[in-house]
Amino acid sequence: GPLGRSLTAEFGLLADGRTAVIEMAASSGLPRLRPAQRDPTRTSTYGCGQQISAALDAGVTRMLIGVGGSATIDGGCGCAQALGVRFLNANGLVLPPGLAGGELDHVARIKMADRDRRVADTEIVVWCDVDNPLCGHRGAARVFGPQKGATPAQVEVLDRNLAHLARVIARDLGADVTNLAGAGAAGGLGAGLAAFTGAELHRGVDGILAATALAERISDADLVITGEGRLDAQSLMGKVVWGGARCARAGNVPGIAIAGSAGPGAERCRSVLDAYFTIAGPNASVPCQTDAAMRILTAETARQLSCWTLR
Repeated sequence: GPLGRSLTAEFGLLADGRTAVIEMAASSGLPRLRPAQRDPTRTSTYGCGQQISAALDAGVTRMLIGVGGSATIDGGCGCAQALGVRFLNANGLVLPPGLAGGELDHVARIKMADRDRRVADTEIVVWCDVDNPLCGHRGAARVFGPQKGATPAQVEVLDRNLAHLARVIARDLGADVTNLAGAGAAGGLGAGLAAFTGAELHRGVDGILAATALAERISDADLVITGEGRLDAQSLMGKVVWGGARCARAGNVPGIAIAGSAGPGAERCRSVLDAYFTIAGPNASVPCQTDAAMRILTAETARQLSCWTLR
């Protein structure tokens, strides 16, 4: 798990027998921690690397890895360690497994010689939930750090550490991951998978839209309804709401979002949506919202749509 405690996480095998589907959040996700445990200076994606290793043991030669919802901002270093990549400090000592975001400034050298040899023969496709770069004002630490439990001071440390890691990766591996779209997904795991495994990064929502042939399916629809737990400025960073709304606009079909709540920047979503609604009152607790989600969603959808005229 994110803090190094043992847990059980699954991965899927497609019918072709050679493709694994891995959700990194199954091992390294925010739901794996209690709120009081959330601290991305201490969490690691080591468990995601173990998932990848287990999939390789199952004989796969292709992987689809969904990255998002992480409890981590470790640049994918923990994941790489589980695959045999070694990170050395300034004294030439190998850093212990479970390298966390708060320790990335200790990385002085990266050694790939002991990486699992099977990785080179495996096609790895990463589906990113956002298109953010690794660091900077739109990077993994500044945009997503607070929701993972980082204090303002920790956000600054994490962002500096990711920038440091990117410089070491560029020097030792010859890979420029700083501004790679999706590099900041899952606390920089996107960047790590690209640098340490040669993975290709893609917008996850594009993969889902293609796999479900959504554009064709909504061609004669009257309305597209999308949504997420909290609608805010992040929703436009390549997330499902953005993808669903873009698909609706392309097909000239009205599109709305129904979210659990709205946060800062939600109004910007009107640039791609015809309207958006929230289903919970400002004083409702999360457990109450979750337990009553279907009832609230059904009733509120009917009420809102009865008051809203489709164009």
